[in-house]
Amino acid sequence: MKRALLLTGQPGTGKTALIKEALARTKVKGGGFYTGEIRTGGIRQGFRIVTLGGQKVLGTIMFNPHPFTDEIKRHPEVEVLLVTRGNRTQVMNKVLNWLREGMA
Repeated sequence: MKRALLLTGQPGTGKTALIKEALARTKVKGGGFYTGEIRTGGIRQGFRIVTLGGQKVLGTIMFNPHPFTDEIKRHPEVEVLLVTRGNRTQVMNKVLNWLREGMA
């Protein structure tokens, strides 16, 4: 089993809502973070990184591939899950199974 899940996808596909719901449904105390857009006048300026413990950190936007993030995605202990509006249920099931296996 991979040690970490990385949810990725276009804005508005429900990544943050999915992980919050999965943690609430399993009662698992997760580690990690999610991001929220910082917008000014309807234009994305950056991202706010919020830990699952509630701590807020300012993040940035990377429009182009970056060696740091690319390396995280390729790490053998990271499973990358693409979230779309059409596959939210399937991804939720994968996340719930992953969380439950980790509790066993």
